[in-house]
Amino acid sequence: MSDRKLLIVEDDPGLQRQMRWCFEGVDVDVADDAAIARDRLSKSAFQVVTLDIALPPDHGGTAEGLEQLRQIRQNYRNTKVIHRT
Repeated sequence: MSDRKLLIVEDDPGLQRQMRWCFEGVDVDVADDAAIARDRLSKSAFQVVTLDIALPPDHGGTAEGLEQLRQIRQNYRNTKVIHRT
């Protein structure tokens, strides 16, 4: 397993599989929602997080994802975040 760690925060199972496949050779973990992402981040150091801004329960909006982005930037300053809507 690689020492490079990526957290994919994505609620769509198809996109989760595609992204996991794209990052072969990287230690990838997946979170379906913001609560799971917070748990994963508290237990492991990730160099990069890919973040879906439209997370449940606010699929049509961005409140949950933007709050998650704010928390990552505040609490995990060495973690890079790639976000999308």
